[in-house]
This record gives sequence, C-alpha cells and structure tokens, in this order.
Amino acid sequence: MKKFIKKAFNVSGYEIRRRVIDPKYEPRDSFLQQKALLGAVTDPLIFDVGANVGEVTGEYRRLFPNAIIYAFEPFPESFRRLQATFASDRRVHPHQLGFAARAGTVPFNVNSDAVTNSLLMTDAVGSSFWGINILDTIQQIEVEIVTVDAFCQTNDIKHIDILKIDTQGAERLVLQGSGRMLFEKRISCVYTEILLVPTYQGQGKFHEILGLLDSYSYKLFSMYNFQHRLGSNRLLQVDAIFTL
Repeated sequence: MKKFIKKAFNVSGYEIRRRVIDPKYEPRDSFLQQKALLGAVTDPLIFDVGANVGEVTGEYRRLFPNAIIYAFEPFPESFRRLQATFASDRRVHPHQLGFAARAGTVPFNVNSDAVTNSLLMTDAVGSSFWGINILDTIQQIEVEIVTVDAFCQTNDIKHIDILKIDTQGAERLVLQGSGRMLFEKRISCVYTEILLVPTYQGQGKFHEILGLLDSYSYKLFSMYNFQHRLGSNRLLQVDAIFTL
C-alpha cells in the first residue's frame, strides 16, 4: 500500500516522512532490521498476510534468498498477479486466503483502489484523512478466511520467523487468530501496519494491538515509515516490529 499512499498524498496535499533513528543502534530500513533480528537464520519461514500483488513478498525474497514464503491475498485480481509473479519460484507459496480471528466465508469490501480493500467497512470519516475516492467501496465479494493457528496446524508449520500483516485495519483480528502460535512462542517477529486515524469500522487501535501482543510477552521493538498529514502534522499510520 505504501507506493499508492505516497502517490495519493502528493496529489492531495499530504507528505510522507520517515523518522530518522540513530543508525549505530538501528537500521532505518524495517526489512534490514528484521534480518538483523533473525541473526543467524538465513532460511526463515515467512508469512506475508495481505500480500496484494507481491511487492513485499519480493522484498523478502531478495533479502532472504533461501526463505520459504507463504503469501496470502484474498482479492482474486490481486491474487492472480501475485501468483503470476512467483509462478516459477518454488520457495514462494501463494494462497488465495484472508486471515482473521475465525474461519469462514465472509464479505470482503472491494474499494476504488485494490490496495485499500478490507474485511472491514470504510469509516465515514476516512476520506477526511486519506483523500476522496480512495476508500470508496464499489462492491462486496465473498472470500475465504482462515486463522494463522489453523493454517499452521493443517500445513504442519511449527514455527514462523516473520509474521508480516498488512490487512487494512484487520491486523488485530489476524493476531487474535494467531493466539496459539503466539502463546507457544512459535513466532519470532511480528511486523505489522497500524492505522492511527479512523479509516475502517472496527479497525484495531494502537493500544489494542500493543496490549494483545504484550499479553503474549511480545514487546514493541521499534516503529518505521511514519506517515503524517501535511499541515496538521497528524500521524496517520506506522509500521511496527514486535519481538519476544
């Protein structure tokens, strides 16, 4: 979603800033930081939840040439592009699935731009933060939803090195569906987007996500990709890394 937001902000009078952190302590690039946190692990198992067309999957593929990556995207059009991109890559496994707290077939909101698609309905005030015609829902479709816990059990996955989540407000639901894996400390690193302004109805709030992960002993390591609204300097969203 980052490329789309940057383009939209330039048109709508917004700016995107990146917080500068002492490079002696911490690389500013969130992906390099994840690599550093994994240490000697050169062949991690990665979940890209909310993969869209595979941009982040590609980042992980370049960063970890020996990784096994499960890339999940429920929207058919985006999934087809994701699947086509990695059709010849045996280490990337695309799945046309969404994730939440419970499994089932549920309505999925298709918006004016696919990167803003969500399990959640758009908040009425969302456009006041993100601009007009960005979050407008044009149709609803049915998609298959599973939980991280159930997928891991079904596919005999014992450990996830990186759980990346970018699900347009549904990040808390994904984490709720990962309870067993989190409780048993079978996830090394959680990398998630967190919305800080009303964008979707029922979206996970910052303190809710922190509290949920803290209940499983995961602590906030650092935050990246700070996105502000020009003029008011209102912080709109961040990416965050959590570790044990």
